[in-house]
Parts: sequence; C-alpha cells; structure tokens
Amino acid sequence: MRKPIIGITASYSEDERIWMKPAYVDAVRAAGGIACLLSRPTDPAELAALAADLDGLIFAGGDDIDPSRYGESVQHPEVVVTPERDVFELALFAAYRLTGRPILGICRGIQLINVALGGTLHQHIEGHRQMPVLGSIPVQTVQITPATRLAGLCARDGTLAVNTFHHQAVARLGEGLVVSARAGDGVIEAVELPPELHPFLLGVQWHPEQLFETCSAAHGIFSGFVRACRAQA
Repeated sequence: MRKPIIGITASYSEDERIWMKPAYVDAVRAAGGIACLLSRPTDPAELAALAADLDGLIFAGGDDIDPSRYGESVQHPEVVVTPERDVFELALFAAYRLTGRPILGICRGIQLINVALGGTLHQHIEGHRQMPVLGSIPVQTVQITPATRLAGLCARDGTLAVNTFHHQAVARLGEGLVVSARAGDGVIEAVELPPELHPFLLGVQWHPEQLFETCSAAHGIFSGFVRACRAQA
C-alpha cells in the first residue's frame, strides 16, 4: 500500500511569500505520510481535483479568520486577517468534507473548521500565548473529554499538558461539533465530529506537531490521523 498523501494549508506573509513551518511536514512524515503544501486555488474544478487526489487534509495554524465570516466586525486590535486564505480554505473545506476523508485542524485550523460549520470565535482571550517559550515545552493543562476520538488517540481521558500559541478560540460551536477538550479556564481546546457525521474530523487548539517527538499523546494524534488517511490511499 502506498503512503498517504496529505495536504497542509500554508500561511501567507506580507511580502507575498507562501510558507509553512517544517514541524507539520516532519510530523506527517514521521507518522508515515507524505506532506504537500496547499495554497490559493479557488476554482471549483481545481478544488474538486484536490479533494479527489488527497488522502488527508490538515488545516494549519496562522493568522486570524476574518470576523465577517461569522457575522461580526473586528473588535480587537490584535486581530490580523488574511482574506485570501479564508476564501481558499473555506472553499476547500466545503469540497473536501464531502469526500469523507480525514481532516485535522491545528490552532487556526480548529477555528476554521468551527466557522465553516457555522460557529463563531472569541476574537481575543488572554493567557493563552506562551511566547517566547518554545513550542516544544508544554505550559498548559487541558482536560480531555472521555469517550471521544481525541481521548482514544491520546490514550487518555484525563488531563494533558500542551503548548499554547493562540489569542482566539471557539465560541459558539459549529453544527454537529462536540467539545473533546477544555482548558482550566473553560476555553475550548479541541472539537470533533462524531463518527456518524464524519469518519475522522478533529480540531485541536494547541500545536501537537511541535510536541510530536516528546509527547506520546501528540504522537497518537498524528499516528491515528495518518493511519486513517492510509485507509484511503
């Protein structure tokens, strides 16, 4: 059986560069997949081709989603948006979800999933940015919801130490989503769709790709995701 091909959405910089931190690619490769960078196309035919060819899809971290996408105006000076990325990723999510193939959202990715399913975001929260502490160092504890997909992947249903680099978070849940982890202050840290609604759709607010080498739970998230993708290859 061939290795699964997994698309990862890229970030856009102010100097018109398209980029991605290598940790995403490294984690996918270590788990047995082949990663490729995705950006820009919004033509329905191109989106359909991507949806048909990819065995899995990761919505990666990056700038904030434009609040207009969930019916609000910008309410905080730290909100930084990339409208072009929103257009692409929301269209890609709509096309790819129909395939029933695995989807993983990380940081911005969990927020993208929530907005795509009709949810909203808290535009700014305090206390969830560990900078300048390295992402390989967990600084926050989350409580995993028992009997969820996340609990199975992490092989635990109690607390988990994670890193944290976000200033926004899920507010009102998108359609069908259930909460699979919360921080101690109640902030939603992970969501998923039940298996009857999608075979594998999970979003986490932290960055497991930066913890992959040292944290068994982060390893479990990527290994389980790539394993699900391999079943499509």
